[in-house]
Amino acid sequence: MRKVPRNPLFWLALVAIAVVFIFPIAYMILTAFKTRIESQSIPATFLPKEWTLGAFRTLLNDDA
Repeated sequence: MRKVPRNPLFWLALVAIAVVFIFPIAYMILTAFKTRIESQSIPATFLPKEWTLGAFRTLLNDDA
């Protein structure tokens, strides 16, 4: 059986790498619930001020 590393720097690096990979995915998912104006606003916000399903409605109802 392998030993679990007890070095705090190892765990700190592991958490930092996880945040770097998870943050963009979380941001994309949260942006899907924003209005078009809010998603293109500067400065960008992380959480939507007004939650909407408009992007999903457009995606599913758009006749390509």
